[in-house]
Amino acid sequence: MILTSIQIQGFKSFADKTVLKFGKGITAVVGPNGSGKSNIADAVRWVLGEQSTKSLRGQSMEDVIFGGTAERRPHGFCEVTLNIDNSDRTLNFDNDSVSITRRYYRSHESEYQINNVTVRLKDINELFMDTGLGRDGYSMIGQGKIDNIISSKSDERRDIFEEASGISKYRYRKIEAQRKLAAAEENLLRLKDIANELEVRVGPLKTASDKAEKFLVLADEKKQLDIGLWMHTLQTSKDELRKQENKITIAKVQYDDIDKALSEFDDINEKNTAKFSELTSQIEEKRSEIALLNENNVRIDGLVSVLKNDIEHNADAIKRLKSELKQLLSGEVSDNDEIAAKRDEAAEKHQLLQQLNAELDALQDELSQLISNSESISRQIEEKALLLNDISSKISDNKVSMVTADTSISEIEKRFASLNSIITESEKQLKHLNNEYAETEKLILKIDDNIKSYSNSLEGYRLKLNSKIEKSNLKKSEIEELKLDIESKERRIQILTELENNREGFSGAVKYVLSESSKGVLRGIIGTVSSVISVDKKYTVAIETALGNN
Repeated sequence: MILTSIQIQGFKSFADKTVLKFGKGITAVVGPNGSGKSNIADAVRWVLGEQSTKSLRGQSMEDVIFGGTAERRPHGFCEVTLNIDNSDRTLNFDNDSVSITRRYYRSHESEYQINNVTVRLKDINELFMDTGLGRDGYSMIGQGKIDNIISSKSDERRDIFEEASGISKYRYRKIEAQRKLAAAEENLLRLKDIANELEVRVGPLKTASDKAEKFLVLADEKKQLDIGLWMHTLQTSKDELRKQENKITIAKVQYDDIDKALSEFDDINEKNTAKFSELTSQIEEKRSEIALLNENNVRIDGLVSVLKNDIEHNADAIKRLKSELKQLLSGEVSDNDEIAAKRDEAAEKHQLLQQLNAELDALQDELSQLISNSESISRQIEEKALLLNDISSKISDNKVSMVTADTSISEIEKRFASLNSIITESEKQLKHLNNEYAETEKLILKIDDNIKSYSNSLEGYRLKLNSKIEKSNLKKSEIEELKLDIESKERRIQILTELENNREGFSGAVKYVLSESSKGVLRGIIGTVSSVISVDKKYTVAIETALGNN
């Protein structure tokens, strides 16, 4: 086993990561006072598990962390790693290279690692036991340690010899085995008490188990019946809801048809209203034309009357002229000029009469035309009136249809509202049923949980009983093994004691001198140095090294 290197970071004066490599042969660390030589030794002691801050020359464990300077901030943790060549398998570790790491934080958390695997401090102590390299080993001799070894008691020196002879590990294991044996005996007593208590509980638990099993069967039957009942209720509610939805669908279709018919009625009504307005306008126009024709007729009648009067007047004048002409022709009038004048006047009157007759004929034709037009307009008016009456009748029919449709719509809306209320009520009932179903499910689950809890408790008691029995058997086996181990160690101790009494390891001359001294033949011989001096454990190695084979 060879120490190959030390890696220090944040430990005391080593703020930066520092690696010290040690080659084969004798290696020394030299330097002026205050350079950190003692800190290296403290680092080795610390990484091997030293817990005494006094041994590390500090007041508290935080003192091993770099505290900072005027130019550098303090560190939050420190870490030291020892790298050891274990090719000779001095350490009980199946690896040629072993690295021991200890890390400490200001939060008082500590970590130990072997080859980067987190371990316990106990594991490190056991690893270095009987190697002389532990925290109390003789491989590290500090200042004043030799004096302490020389002045220590025999029991303290014995620890050093046992460490050097390789039996301290067995003593530690013996103590550990005795501790485990005592703990096992205590556990065995507790197990016996528990077993006795469980045996008392087995009878009631068996009864409770039978009741629980019966309860499980009945609860399962009840659960199945409840589920069947709720499924039936749920299916019935779904069927009723489906029927109501079908009714709603039919009502919606009817409502859409009536709404469509109303729209068509509105379109027809608008068309009829427009046509009615148009016909009314046409009738008014025809009435205006009739009034105008009547006015013309009256005017023409007046003209006719005037012309008739003129004709009558002219006829009278002609008669008078004819009479006068006859008188003249009869010789009563002799003046030719006057006759000629009368003739001219008569011709003029006759011409005027013809003209008036022509005008009268024209007026009579115009009157006949007006009368004919008036009759045609009257017929048109009558036709329009008939059409107007027909349209009015249709409008009335449409109004009646609209009233009927409104009534139907009101009835459908009432039915729709009724269906909505039924649906709402059905939904409430369904929701209520679902809530009850959920509550029942919760109750069933709770019952199942209780059943499982009872079953688990029962099974737990069984498992605990079996576990306690198994642990009891295991503890018995461990006790037997510990007894065998103790017997083996006691035999080894006895052998070592016999070897010590027989002075094995000493030369023949030393054995002879000691033997003769014990017989009283040789006087002045007290014994070997190891039997007469008492040295502190930490100075054992130093004393052995100083005395050598003397």
